[in-house]
Amino acid sequence: MKILFLDFDGVLNTSIRLCEAEMLRIKLRSQNVSLSQIQNFALDIDPKLVENLNKVIKETGCKVVISSSWRMFGLKFCIDILELKNFKGEVIDQTPYEFNELMTRGEEIQFWLDNHSNIESFAVVDDEVIEIMGTISYTDRIAATSSTNIDGGLNDAVIDRLIQILNKQGD
Repeated sequence: MKILFLDFDGVLNTSIRLCEAEMLRIKLRSQNVSLSQIQNFALDIDPKLVENLNKVIKETGCKVVISSSWRMFGLKFCIDILELKNFKGEVIDQTPYEFNELMTRGEEIQFWLDNHSNIESFAVVDDEVIEIMGTISYTDRIAATSSTNIDGGLNDAVIDRLIQILNKQGD
């Protein structure tokens, strides 16, 4: 099984998208329109970047494990947000979430990997990769960490890298 560990902030949204979403919230409030919590959070997610995520999934057949801090709201919450944005893949799990921050994100990913078998390949897409690279023990898979920045999100270069990593044989 191919696994993509998915962060949201800086991957499925950008600073520009966050500004646009806030302007829309202000407009909706001025019109006395209220949003559910899921609808409110979904405004932050850029549908174009979800299309890019769908491309990675289509090209690789990978399954998604949520590693974003958004998982503190629950796996169903994250899935519902993705589905509102036309996500076409399958979310199979989330990494463990320690609210008291006993584990780094990299340790959470490593814990998940250590407790699951049949992993053919994996990639991590996140905008903050330093701690992840330092804690994933599969040194032959460190290249599997792709990063984005808040202004670019899941762009063409990252898409290509993820496809290459996930489709690489013999990892």
